[in-house]
Amino acid sequence: MKFINRNSLFFGFFVAIMLLIGHFIKHSVTSKIIIIDLSLGFLGTVIVGFIEIYRQKKLRLFIDSINLDKDELKIFSDDSSHLYSFRSIKGVLILTNKRLIYKSNYKSMNSKKADYEIAIKLNDITDLKSTYVINDLTYCIVLKDKDFNSYKFAISKPHKWIDEIEINKKNTPHNTRYSQ
Repeated sequence: MKFINRNSLFFGFFVAIMLLIGHFIKHSVTSKIIIIDLSLGFLGTVIVGFIEIYRQKKLRLFIDSINLDKDELKIFSDDSSHLYSFRSIKGVLILTNKRLIYKSNYKSMNSKKADYEIAIKLNDITDLKSTYVINDLTYCIVLKDKDFNSYKFAISKPHKWIDEIEINKKNTPHNTRYSQ
């Protein structure tokens, strides 16, 4: 059952426990009630699992719509938010062997253009660090390019991203680590 992941298992377990606690408070717990509560918890696990499958499929289709150069290879990608001037725009952050690409999938009310893309060559990145944004309760990476532009992307596992960016930045001219 590939669709059952950690989040859906947690949700199903949480639903079953909450239902059982509700019955314990009423002092009416029977084996039939326990079976029903566990079944509802399992049903919650399955539903959340299918929602996750749909979300991942939609994300893959969106990532595949991004044009890469012929000799450019995608290393990994994840949901992200571009944080700037007290705004957070949802999108996808993609690391390739040449660039760090952010593409929004948010339709702005103020602009005619539905999305925007930021592409930063790995060799142009001069400063890279991880930080925690308290008002968003999220971790992010902050980077600066050679033109002194600053970018902040909210992502999960920022240290993994920083390590991979640093490794690929060293290998960018020929990139022997990822070859076709």
